[in-house]
Amino acid sequence: MKLTRKITSITIALLFYCGAVLNAQSVFVVNNSGAITSYSLSQEGKLYFENDNLMIMTNANSAAQAIPLANIKKVTFNNTSDVYDVYNVNGSEISIFPNPTTDNVYIAYAKDGDKTEIYTWNGILLATKSYSIGNGVSLSEFPVGLYILRINGQSYKISKK
Repeated sequence: MKLTRKITSITIALLFYCGAVLNAQSVFVVNNSGAITSYSLSQEGKLYFENDNLMIMTNANSAAQAIPLANIKKVTFNNTSDVYDVYNVNGSEISIFPNPTTDNVYIAYAKDGDKTEIYTWNGILLATKSYSIGNGVSLSEFPVGLYILRINGQSYKISKK
């Protein structure tokens, strides 16, 4: 029953996505352990189901990548006009997306419960929150503008549109 609900949720999201696609898109897949994998789909790219897998072809010539539905926690889509910021911190790549955002930003490889702080552009602390892998960091209560997000001692520029 749980797998059926997951398939239904992903199918609805994919139908919405496929109906809205006009340009290249980014697809972000969050697995059950919270790791995030991003895929950039061209206009010729495809998402489809085969057996109990989500199949992703990034373009017409690429081989399909199979992701078992049982391993997927969440799938999100973003237009590539959103910036997928990649920072190198102590030899590790940290990804912040989407940036700019209208609601939440997600941090690849952040852990549930990591302390996050949101500052104004001129350094005033607005909020301290715990990071949630499934929900990211919410900026919904803040007005449009530039902010600084601090997590694990590192600062990142984020923009709310």
